[in-house]
Amino acid sequence: MADVVRTVGSVTGDSATIADALTWLASNYNRATDDVAVIRLVDDEEYLADTISLSLAGTPTATSYIRLEAGPGVECLGRDQGARIINASGSDAALRLAEDFVHVKGVSIRVTSSASSREGVRVLSGVGDVIVEKCYIETNNIDSQDGIYTGNYSCGPITIFDCVIRQGGSSARAGIHAQQFTGVTRVQTWHIEHCTIDANGSQAGVGIRGGSTTANVYNTCAFNAGGGCLFSEDFEESMGGISGIYVGAGNISSDGSAAAKFGVLNENFQAELRDTDSAGNQFLVVDANADFQLLEPTLGTDRAIDSAQLGGVRDSRLDLTVDVAGNPRPATYTDRDRGAFEVVSAATGTDASGAVTLPGIVIDGTAGREPNASGALDAPAPAVAGSTAATRQAAGAFSVNGPSVSGAAASTRSASGALTLSSLLLSSAADRVTTVAGAASAVLILVLLDDLGHRVGI
Repeated sequence: MADVVRTVGSVTGDSATIADALTWLASNYNRATDDVAVIRLVDDEEYLADTISLSLAGTPTATSYIRLEAGPGVECLGRDQGARIINASGSDAALRLAEDFVHVKGVSIRVTSSASSREGVRVLSGVGDVIVEKCYIETNNIDSQDGIYTGNYSCGPITIFDCVIRQGGSSARAGIHAQQFTGVTRVQTWHIEHCTIDANGSQAGVGIRGGSTTANVYNTCAFNAGGGCLFSEDFEESMGGISGIYVGAGNISSDGSAAAKFGVLNENFQAELRDTDSAGNQFLVVDANADFQLLEPTLGTDRAIDSAQLGGVRDSRLDLTVDVAGNPRPATYTDRDRGAFEVVSAATGTDASGAVTLPGIVIDGTAGREPNASGALDAPAPAVAGSTAATRQAAGAFSVNGPSVSGAAASTRSASGALTLSSLLLSSAADRVTTVAGAASAVLILVLLDDLGHRVGI
């Protein structure tokens, strides 16, 4: 058996909409003979999904189920980039997880509706073994809007893994909201791990209303909630009759709720989510060179680094090797970072603001060649053995006269991206000129000619 894949996108997709892809799968997917029904978003665009129910005919199993995912190059790039599912006018959620084993992975989901009681994702009654993984979910600043929601019914297990959830403001309700409010007769099971939740002044990061809930929460960071970051006491008291089992470690909150619910292996401090390479107005990593950290303002340090706690039993479909942005996580679990981001050092490349950064270029052992504000290489002429004719032109290019190379050691590129040239032996042959444009992204190219003027190497 094999997966049945339907791509979605207005430019390169098989279907233009998620609804069209479901219609196609209804006629072309057979649970008895096929594996996973894959709906793959392939274009960098907004996908209108006003209350799409992810379900197909037949009985789903652990090997025959629906997976909605972002394709290569458009995975979870933030609120305005990548494959973005939008709930603008749906009756409740952008996506309803309406059957067992549904897996949503790598997409951005935003609620832009101005109506109350709207969500990014809603898990329906009786549905279990569902996963929301490596997604960015954001609500509007509207009353009773939730990132992920379940109602007054039994459901689960529900796994939320490596997700970033951001509430639109103080009028919204909860990042994750389990609203079973008739006491212990409603049973729900949650697995929440490696999530970063910015409640942004709303009622709760995670909120439970009554019912009987088992919550397994590990390595999750929740901040800035008006009522409670991890399991809001306001929610519990307003509905009465909480009967919950809370298991977890490695969690961080800004209001004491992490340690109060989960014990001494959890921390409490106020923090902010910051991209140290750009102006700080991006919420998600937009390329592998951005360095996102949870910074505690009083210390200016990231206390989520290298301190993850090994969680409980997980769904085998989860990808534990990378974070929400695709950065690799260490093999040893306790060397991993808490929250959805594995902190990486800012490297050579384009950061979240679009600026280009380069380390010093090393030429003949001399460091300090940096691009100036205009992007040109702001450096004096390099010392070139056997020749005094190396000059820097006004346009920012290098002009080197007369190099012919014999017995030269290999030119190498270091881990930082700098080009190191070793042991160049230069003769006084006729002028051989190599110019390099002043752009910061240029690579230095040496064209080698023999005495007859023929090119012999690059």
